[in-house]
Amino acid sequence: MRQYTYELNEHQIKIQNEVSQLPTDNLHYIVVQQKIRRKIFTDNELKNHIQRSIKKYVRRKDPVNYYDGKENETIKYIAFFETTEDFFKSQHTNKIVDTNFYAGLHFHLFIAGVNDDYINELICQLSSQKNKQGCISKIDWVKKEKLDYDFILYHTKQMMYRYSPKMVLKNLK
Repeated sequence: MRQYTYELNEHQIKIQNEVSQLPTDNLHYIVVQQKIRRKIFTDNELKNHIQRSIKKYVRRKDPVNYYDGKENETIKYIAFFETTEDFFKSQHTNKIVDTNFYAGLHFHLFIAGVNDDYINELICQLSSQKNKQGCISKIDWVKKEKLDYDFILYHTKQMMYRYSPKMVLKNLK
């Protein structure tokens, strides 16, 4: 039996179920972190770059048969935007905290229906915004054969107190 330090709430269970339903065909897990001492992307900018990379990837793979919206039929994804642990904790305490720390906005992307070459499209899009070039510090990706319960649950941890739709990007129903 699994034992956790907090009880899962309704939206965590919903997200866990959504991630569990991602197709495992060409399923990849990607993490993108930003540099501490650079002008960083906002969450909306990151969302635009993710969506644009998916659209361009699908269009590039099949330019003859591409139509607007095809990417939502062929690729399924969910991305979680998170902050550093220190920043997260500062938002959920009554104590006065040191305000001189890095929020550390980054994302975890679960994406199904792409090959390994998708990462190149994502990197290209993240590098295309001239005023924020060089703000990405790390990009890791791995192909996943399956997603286990604990791995999915880990990505709902910053939603333990409340759900923020702004911190999730998905095309799942």
